[in-house]
Amino acid sequence: MVKLTDEGGLYILNCLFNGTALPATLYVQLFVAGGTLADADMNDTRAEAVGGGYSSATINAAENTVYINGGIPTAEWDVQTFTFTGPLTGNATIYGYQVISMSDASYPVLFEELLDTPFKPMANGDILKITPKVQLGNGTPA
Repeated sequence: MVKLTDEGGLYILNCLFNGTALPATLYVQLFVAGGTLADADMNDTRAEAVGGGYSSATINAAENTVYINGGIPTAEWDVQTFTFTGPLTGNATIYGYQVISMSDASYPVLFEELLDTPFKPMANGDILKITPKVQLGNGTPA
C-alpha cells in the first residue's frame, strides 16, 4: 500500500494552493530499511540502496496518468525498471521505494511504498520493476 507522508501532503498542497512551483523532475529511490512507513519520513529517514549497479530513477512529475482506482483518485507513472549488476553493498535487501523532490531544500518524501515481497539482487541482470503511483482521496487504497 502506498503511503502519502504528511510532509509530502504539505508539499503537494503548497504546490496547489500557495504558489510553490511544482518540480519538473521527481526521483524514485529504492530503500533497504524495512519497518513501518511514517507520516514524518524524510529523504534521509531510510537508507537508499547502494552498489550492484543501482542508481535512482527520474520521472517527469507531469507525465502520469490520473484515473479513479477503486473509488480513489490515483496518479500513476510508467513502470521504472532497475537492472542490477550484482548484489547491493553489504548484500542488502530492498524493502520499498520512495518518491522525492530534490527541488525542495528539506527533501520530503512525497510518497513511499513497501514491496509486497522484499527483493535481494544477487546476479548481473537481476531486475526489479516499480510502478510509482499515489492515491489521494477517500476509501481503501487498491
